[in-house]
Amino acid sequence: VVAESGIAYRGGVESLGQHADAFLVGSAVMRDADLDRAVRHLVYGRTKVCGLTRPEDARAAYASGATHGGLLFAKDSPRLVMPEQAYAVRSAAPLAWVGVFADQPAKEIAELAKALELQAVQLHGSESREEVERVRALLPSGCEVWKAVRVRGKLPLREETGADRLLLDGWSAGRLGGAGVSFDWSRLLHHAERREVIVAGGLTPDNVPRAAALEPWALDVSSGVEATPGRKDAERLRTFFAARRRLPERGVHR
Repeated sequence: VVAESGIAYRGGVESLGQHADAFLVGSAVMRDADLDRAVRHLVYGRTKVCGLTRPEDARAAYASGATHGGLLFAKDSPRLVMPEQAYAVRSAAPLAWVGVFADQPAKEIAELAKALELQAVQLHGSESREEVERVRALLPSGCEVWKAVRVRGKLPLREETGADRLLLDGWSAGRLGGAGVSFDWSRLLHHAERREVIVAGGLTPDNVPRAAALEPWALDVSSGVEATPGRKDAERLRTFFAARRRLPERGVHR
């Protein structure tokens, strides 16, 4: 059976994968100005590899199937990159680049966003709605603001934060992220914005199919593909994206 009409996103591929042997796509990808990006979205879904610190890791992430790369500027992170280092990493692969910050001045964030031509800035600290809006006002046109929330209680809605998109991360005491801790993903099943959020925290080759089955806007992996903090492992990246690409087995329904 070949599915040949209306397939425009990864979630559609996963849903029809229960019934089809192959997919025929054309207009859905040809309408995108970036053909490579459109194909990656269909084959793997949007996936950010965060905490990239070396050009070779950026190239390995891109070769494996990543769509986004994350550069950490949060001061206490073991994955911290300096601006010159960030530029070298960013120049190594044609990913959509995201800068990660935590409670840093809006002017500093905006300057790095402009210098590195970031597609988004991710605020991973305790930024208020007012601080989110202050950052947005200084960003170049087209650069989004993502707000990370470490999940403990109620799942938030985007409007509550003022951000363009929410990233939901696992909670670990004293850690902003990259701790390899996931939250209870089943809580997303009835969340009004499930298909618009980014899921992060504790993703590995073993559990990425379960996270992908929720059909979030994107997944965000870091420690699950590392040899040591800040140093990605090429084989782990390949294994992760092979699992990311895999469709649910027939007869297994969400």
